[in-house]
Amino acid sequence: MSSIIKNHLVRLGGDPSTPAPARASCSPAKEVRLLRADGTVRAIELRCSCGEVTVLELEFEPKETR
Repeated sequence: MSSIIKNHLVRLGGDPSTPAPARASCSPAKEVRLLRADGTVRAIELRCSCGEVTVLELEFEPKETR
């Protein structure tokens, strides 16, 4: 089962009870790249116009062979 984690719930270190800081607004120009390993997409790189980079690593469950 897959799920989506909303950005306001993500914390990078620190106290989990502290609310996430507000972000400055960015212009709409953004860049997305698929990062591949052995021909398979393993991560998605998101680059904001303000320079911030976020990488989402993808994990796949192994395929069942019959």
